[in-house]
Amino acid sequence: MKRWAGIFLLVFVLCAGCQREEQAEPVTEWTSNYLGLSATYGEQGSFYTKSNFLHFLDPKSGMDSLICDNIECSHGKENCAAYFDGIVGASIEGDHLLLLTTYGGNSMTEYYLYETSLNGENRKKIAHLRDMQLMREVLFTEKYVIISFWNSFDEKYKPLEKDIAGIYVYDKEAKEGKTIWEIQELQARIPTLVHIGDEIYLVSFYIDLPI
Repeated sequence: MKRWAGIFLLVFVLCAGCQREEQAEPVTEWTSNYLGLSATYGEQGSFYTKSNFLHFLDPKSGMDSLICDNIECSHGKENCAAYFDGIVGASIEGDHLLLLTTYGGNSMTEYYLYETSLNGENRKKIAHLRDMQLMREVLFTEKYVIISFWNSFDEKYKPLEKDIAGIYVYDKEAKEGKTIWEIQELQARIPTLVHIGDEIYLVSFYIDLPI
């Protein structure tokens, strides 16, 4: 029995009515390549978690520090503003942070968007992102949060015969999100995701087993 991998490139337009502008470089501001590493990278620096505490690494100064700036804080998980369970990605949005996390959920597959102050205080849950189990890559852009994901279980947590891989987009202005594309195949994954202007470029693959 032979098996082969299907690999293909797709392009999606996020805003059908938008006038396209020529751009030579991707405009993504923050990228989280999430495979249990919980690290997000951008031109301003990078966020990462250690024991569920959120750190920021400043490339200009070389400083690596907790986002909590309270000098009286003992940095215990009960009271420290830098402590979050299950952070998938983080980005700086002007005078606040935008965090993608499982914090406050009842399972490891309940994902939420939070707004906080730059030091992690004043937490506000702004969205519940549904129907995703495992995330592969997250792009935080000016207008969107774009996520590649895959699901391996059904609603009763029974294994699927074929995985579902898809792209989920949260519109920051409209404050709503949805899955814009998905594929169901054996071990379907989306390892590469690029956002340029109002277009998403992705590479997807799967394993095909002939009967």
